Formats: sequence, C-alpha cells, structure tokens
Amino acid sequence: MTVFEEIEGVEERLRSFQERLDESLEEFGVTELLSIVSELDGLGSNASAPARALLKMLKDTRAHALLCFAANELKHRGIVPTLAAQMRVQALIELGQLSTAIIEISAAVDQIGVTRDDLLEFSGLEGRAFKQLFIETKQQGRADLELLESSRRAYLQGWELSEHTGYWHACNLLALNEIEAATFDRQIDLEMNQQLANAVIELAGARFAENSDDPWPLASLGEAYLALGQFDLALKAFGRFCEKTSNAFALNSARRQLMELWQIETRPERELKAIYDEITADLLQTPGSRVELSQSELIGMRQRLATDGYEGLFGGRPVPIGWVQRLIQLSQCIGRVERLGGGDLTSRFGTGTVFRGEELNPDWASIGHVFVTNEHVVSAYGGTTLKPSQAAVRFTQSPGSGQVKLGEVLWCSKREDHDITIFRMQDLPDGARSMSQTEPITSLVAPEDDTYEPVTVIGHPMGSDLLHLAIENLSVEDIDVPRAEGAPERIWYKCPTMEGNSGSPVLSWKTLQALAVHHREIVHRGCNEGISVHSIRSAIKLRPEGWNGAF
Repeated sequence: MTVFEEIEGVEERLRSFQERLDESLEEFGVTELLSIVSELDGLGSNASAPARALLKMLKDTRAHALLCFAANELKHRGIVPTLAAQMRVQALIELGQLSTAIIEISAAVDQIGVTRDDLLEFSGLEGRAFKQLFIETKQQGRADLELLESSRRAYLQGWELSEHTGYWHACNLLALNEIEAATFDRQIDLEMNQQLANAVIELAGARFAENSDDPWPLASLGEAYLALGQFDLALKAFGRFCEKTSNAFALNSARRQLMELWQIETRPERELKAIYDEITADLLQTPGSRVELSQSELIGMRQRLATDGYEGLFGGRPVPIGWVQRLIQLSQCIGRVERLGGGDLTSRFGTGTVFRGEELNPDWASIGHVFVTNEHVVSAYGGTTLKPSQAAVRFTQSPGSGQVKLGEVLWCSKREDHDITIFRMQDLPDGARSMSQTEPITSLVAPEDDTYEPVTVIGHPMGSDLLHLAIENLSVEDIDVPRAEGAPERIWYKCPTMEGNSGSPVLSWKTLQALAVHHREIVHRGCNEGISVHSIRSAIKLRPEGWNGAF
C-alpha cells in the first residue's frame, strides 16, 4: 500500500468517526481515537494533514474531552506538537480547567520551538483563560481585578507582537475595557478605545475581503462597532457572521463573549437584543451546540418577538423565528417535579409536561389541564417513589412561580408498562400554559429512504433551575409499534439525558410537536427510550381506571 493510499484510509476513518462522534469519553471514542492516532504515527512525516483534520473535527464538533485526549496523544508522539499543544489548551479552557490551561501554556512556550505565529496563538489562549477566571470570580460576587489585568497583559502582548495586525487581540482588549468599566465603575479611555476599534475595523475588514469564507473577522467587526456605539453596524456585522457560519464552536464563542463581557442581553438597545436573539436562534438550529435556557432569557426573547418579530434582522440567512417562538411556548408547558414544601436538590425528582385534558382523553375536556410525568417519579401504586400527596410542580419559566400542588391522580401505568402518572391541574400560574398538539412516532419515518427524522428532549436534568434542550446526537435508532391495542409504543433515540430528565417530553426536532415521554436509558442498546403519547392515549381509552388496575 502506498503512503497516499494509507492517508486516504485514515481520512476515511476520520469521516466514519465523525459520524459517530459523541462529546464524552465513552469507551468506543477513546479506543477509536487511539487506533487513529496509532495509524497517524505510522505515517511519519505524512501524518500532518490528517492529524490537523482530526483536531479540527473534534474542535468544530465541540468534543472537548476527546479533543483534550487526542491532542495529548499527538503531542507526546511528536505529531504536529505545537498545534496539538494549542488545541489541548483550548480544550482545557472549554472544560473549565483554567489553571491547568495556564500552566500548560507556559510549559509549551518553554519546551516547544514556537514561531511568532504560535506565540500569537498562545498569548490569545492565555488571555482567554485569565478572562474566564475573571468572569467566574465576578459571577461569584468577588470580581478579581488582577485576573482582568493578567488577561489584558496577555492580549496586549499578542497585539504588540503582531505589530498591531492581530485584530482579534485588539478586539478582546476592547471587550476587557467594557467589562472593567461596568464592573469597577471606571471611565474608558475613549481616545485609545476609538483608535483600537478603528484598527480592528480596518484589519478585520481587510481580512474578510481576502477570505470571505472566514466568519471570524465579522464577529470582530461587530465588537469594534459595539465599542464605538454604532449598534446598527454591529447588528449588520453579526447578522453576516451568522449567515457565514453553522459552526457550533464559533457561534458559542461569539455568544459567550457578547453575554459575559459586553452583557448585551441586559442592555436596553434594541439592536443589541436583536444580535443576542439572532445568535441564540442560530445556535438552537445548529447540531453540536449547547444552549442553557434561563427564565430571564426566554422571557426576554418572548416579549421581543411578540412586539416586533425582528423581521429586519440583517443576516443573509433567515432566522427561524417561528421555530424559536414555538420553543418558547413549549418551555412554559414544562415543570420540575418536586417534593411539596422542599426546596433543595434532594427534593427535586424529575420533569413533567402540562397537556390539555382532551389531548389525552376526550372525557377530560371539562378538566382543562393535566400534568404528565413518569410513574417512577410519582407513583399512585405505592413503592419507594414520591407519593401523589407529596408531589408539586414548579414552572421555572414562569416569573414568580412557586410550587404548585398537583391535583388528584387521573390515570397511572407502572414503570414496566407505560411508566406514566397523570394528574389533574387545578389552576396554572401566570406564564404557564398547556401543550395542545402531539404527533404519532410514525410521523418520524422519512418515506423516501426509511430513515427517521431527528428528535430532541427538553427538561430539568439534575434538578437544574434551567431548562436544557438536547441539540446533539438527535438521531432516532428505532421505533416499535406493538400489535396489542393500548400496549406501550416505544421509541429509541440518542439524545443525551441525565437524572432529572425522567418525564421530559420527546419532541420532533422539525416541528417541536410532542411525540413521547422520556422513560429510561437502555444500556445494552446504547440509547434512551420513550413511550409514545399516542399509545398512552390509546391505553387511557382502553382502561380508564388505570393500566394496572384502580389505584
């Protein structure tokens, strides 16, 4: 076999690996990575191109744990050692191991023969690590000015080393000026800030003119316009940035910078809200990204979309406003199941969804609203789980909502069957609502090739105060429609879930209609399992007293 054939073989394995990539250090991921790295090692000087491709793939898909592992292996084998060191540091930062990242930057600069361009990269990484440490202390109520100054020194070193051509170092200096002024009530040196901003506009504009496929200069342009207070131009720049990229890493990085340093989500200017909404909407439509949906964020987006809809967004790709509006509406239907009177993490048991009564049983039309969760979360049949009289729900997306006591149990099916408990809801708190539409799981079948449309799961993993939406690994493995009337219809999917997701709705990614209720992990299949809402409806009709008898 020739070297070229060997390289082709490695690249084919990289493509295959990307198709199965998971953002956790699962055994198959580590095993596959070690095998690929060993093959690269055997290519000698020809390993550079596929090694770079491997690192880029892991970075772009935000597989940070795997990137950290692969970069370490490549560095120790002497395969693209400088790039591997940089990628490992970047992964450590993403994983929150900031102090380790700073130590490894110093070691890499001392041990590896680095070029000027490498030093520019390392100075940027060091600036970002100290910047993130500062953000963490600020969020804890003890903002450390020295960390901010350490970040500034690193970015300033890069700006000077680049002979004032490294526009992204200058861009970060602008952002640091902004957060310092806001945090410590200091005046920005307007003349110096303007000089920096104008330099970024000139340099980033020239860079984008040279390579219009690179979205990063557009984000830098947007930040420079923010520094100058030219918010309409900032909106245009970030709109074009969203148009040019569907890369989860790039979108997440831009959103984090804008939220943490520029604090655009809390500022009054309409253009800044539009920037925030556009990037968030793009993230929600980008596989491989992760978005935590806080109450204040969703409420703000809902209010803004209700008043003007942002039809004038300047991105070349339309923002899926209808999809985002539907997601916001859904968030108001979902509640966290808690022990009545409890408030700490040990009192949080799972997730559930409010439905209109007639959606599950025509005879419940007069009831109005019902609340659906797993039987293994709250059981009317007894056992060790939460008892109905102990159960309450909290709608975290409804401002000011406290615990809401659940009404009587209307229907139940043990965990080995449908794993469902349905409660009467007395009155919904302000801001909460009920889900009125569902789809059969068979609607996921793509008729042209017998594949399945993707699904997602939204809920409160680990009892979180934030709703979490699955955006990666959305594939459906299989569906099972049984012959027996009323028996559970099961769907198996890859969406990542955690303890606390029990009872979460499983939604069609395309339509965001409810398909199933998340039930459990199936370890031997390597996926999760849900029970279709339509089979629950059939079971209620067949046995209205409860699937396993009266309770």
